[in-house]
Amino acid sequence: SERLKIIIISGCPSSKLLTEGSLLHHTTGGASKDQALRVFQEFTATSIRLDSSEYAALRLDEALSQCIHKSLPVYIEIPTDIVGVVGNAATPLQISPPTLIQSEAVDEIISPLIATWNAAHRPILIIGALARFFLSTEALIAFAEKLGCAVFCQPDAKSTLPESHPQFVGTFWAI
Repeated sequence: SERLKIIIISGCPSSKLLTEGSLLHHTTGGASKDQALRVFQEFTATSIRLDSSEYAALRLDEALSQCIHKSLPVYIEIPTDIVGVVGNAATPLQISPPTLIQSEAVDEIISPLIATWNAAHRPILIIGALARFFLSTEALIAFAEKLGCAVFCQPDAKSTLPESHPQFVGTFWAI
C-alpha cells in the first residue's frame, strides 16, 4: 500500500461554521476545526481545504500534480458552501515534467558509481521496492540488460523483473 497515488476527497462543514467558535459534530471541540487536515498532513503529499471558489481549480491541480509527482496520496477537503459554487471551467490537468538534475551534478554523482561498477569482479543489481513506483518494467529490463549482470529482487520488488528473465537469479533477503 506504500507509494500509491490516492486522492481522498472529504466533505466538511461550511467555511462559515469552520471559522466560528461553535461546537461542530466530528471535531475536537476546540477553536481549530483542522484536525483532519493535520492528521492527513502526516502521510500525504498535501492536505488542503478548498476555502475559496476563486482558486479551487488551481489548488486542485496543484494537489493532483503533487500526487502524481511524489507518488503519494493527497487529501482534499471541500466545505459544503464551496461544493455548489461554480468556479473556473474545467480544463485538462497540466502536469509539468519533474525538474532534472544539472549535467555537472549528474557527472559528479555518476562518475564514482561507474568507477566502482567497472572495478567490481562480479557485480549484481538488487531491485528494491520503490523501483516499481518510478520505473516501468520495460525500463528496468532494459537497464538490467544494459548492465548484463545477475539481478536479485527484494521481496517487496518481486515481479518488477520477470522471474523468467535470464538474468534473474532470485529474491534478496537481507538478514
